[in-house]
Amino acid sequence: TIAYKYIVFKGRISVDELNNEIQNFPYSADEKKSKPAKLPNNIKQMKRMPAKGYATVTAVRTLPRIVERMLLPHMEHMIAIKFIGLMCEILELCLSEAFDSELLDCFEVKLSCYFEIRQQLPEDILVPLKPKHHYFSHYPSLIKYYGPPTSTSTSRFESYHTKAVNIQGISKNFKNVPLSVTRSDQYRLASNIYEGLFGDSEIEIISKEILISEEFLNYVLPNTKVFESIKYKGTIYYSNGVLILKSYTRDKLLVGQISLILVDEDSKVRVIVREGLAKRHILFKYFYVELEDFNYKCIFL
Repeated sequence: TIAYKYIVFKGRISVDELNNEIQNFPYSADEKKSKPAKLPNNIKQMKRMPAKGYATVTAVRTLPRIVERMLLPHMEHMIAIKFIGLMCEILELCLSEAFDSELLDCFEVKLSCYFEIRQQLPEDILVPLKPKHHYFSHYPSLIKYYGPPTSTSTSRFESYHTKAVNIQGISKNFKNVPLSVTRSDQYRLASNIYEGLFGDSEIEIISKEILISEEFLNYVLPNTKVFESIKYKGTIYYSNGVLILKSYTRDKLLVGQISLILVDEDSKVRVIVREGLAKRHILFKYFYVELEDFNYKCIFL
């Protein structure tokens, strides 16, 4: 959006001319499948690209060539052309499927150049700096630890956004949302502490009691009950869940896959786990588990 606004307001090119250039651009066969959408006439108020998904990526990838064709004859636009090209190079790096130390160093240099050139552009075109710009500067170190962005999922953490949105709607507080979220968490924490200190039992049964197979009979005591899932001291344990039993190194863990959960007569909780090693993938940085076939172990929670 910054580039398109610059072309219209600083390059003195109409939105119709820009749309005509976008629609008649010689796209490749793959790019034609996700062709960028037309820009609205009120481009000054546009905050995001009208297209979604891969069409936005296509728009950014073809942008340098469109900018060069429309602005290159004017030397006063060279900084803007360089800035737009730099943004496209950074996007390509973010979409890379593999990184080495040399490429990460290149990424850091380009990010540094991005923030330097950004200061030379007109403020009325740029979006004000936001926390996301600061997060962006940490991308090389994050990629070094977690792997390429294309192989990293943030949905598990972003799912907590719904919590803030729901609290905002329920409390009807649209001006001071952090206050509502903070109060809700304080009430929840106080409730958990109260139940932990004064509750009747630390164990909450979630699933029905099940029969135990013959291979696990040696672990059963008189009056022991067997379950597939329970809530114990505020934590939910379930069959096929994984426990970390020991940490050897940063990239190597001893883990146990839960087979059954045993609750003894004295309310002590044991789990039968199948031991295995969890190793961090060298390239993608996630852990993968190698379970041993018949190495079962019974441990207390």
